[in-house]
Amino acid sequence: MRLPALADVDTADGGLLGQLAENLADDVVYVALVVAEVVQEGLQGRVGDLELGGSEIEPVGDLVGPDEVQFVVGHRAHTVTRLSRVSKTWVLTGSLENFRATREHGFTVIGAKEGRRGMAEQIEPGDRIAFYLTGVQAFGGMVRVTGEMYEDRAKIWPGKPGKVDPYPWRFETEPEVVLEEDAFVPAVELAPELEHVRKWPAEHWQLAFQGQLRTVSDADAELLERRIRAGARAAA
Repeated sequence: MRLPALADVDTADGGLLGQLAENLADDVVYVALVVAEVVQEGLQGRVGDLELGGSEIEPVGDLVGPDEVQFVVGHRAHTVTRLSRVSKTWVLTGSLENFRATREHGFTVIGAKEGRRGMAEQIEPGDRIAFYLTGVQAFGGMVRVTGEMYEDRAKIWPGKPGKVDPYPWRFETEPEVVLEEDAFVPAVELAPELEHVRKWPAEHWQLAFQGQLRTVSDADAELLERRIRAGARAAA
């Protein structure tokens, strides 16, 4: 999604876009953008204020959240505008048996539980998923999501005999770094440093990984990747 070219807008809007680009030409600015169309009135005050005096606006496109946009304005000779989604990092909690089944499929598919469809629908291509393994309480690797969510109930992961697979909401993935079992990163070593874990009492850090899915901050994502890759190098 891009801002319209000057040639594609009327004179008033074209003047606004031109003045906005000139006003911001020497800076790099990151802002959340809501696409709207002015249906009455015009600008009031300075261009820098971006105030619509007494105007009515209505959306002409989907609204997006602050974590889904990057609006970049560069030097006047190389002005760039871009609107793109910022990828997220998720931690997926699962058993060692499920991790082994995922390994048997080359880490090319991940599944979310039946009751986690709403959360699974928030996962998109480009997102990363780190594996937290219950029982051994360790991190076993990271994959990147490469496809949209789809439904498939063919058996992949262990479950109750005679029942369909309990993880029907699936994604195509590709491995970024995965560890052998003797190289897993103990979660207890990372827990004091993870922002996500600080929401719980230190002595009960395991509560941070109850439930199957949750997002983590950029800082936590970088820490997880760094330690998992270090574990891979140490085992090489």
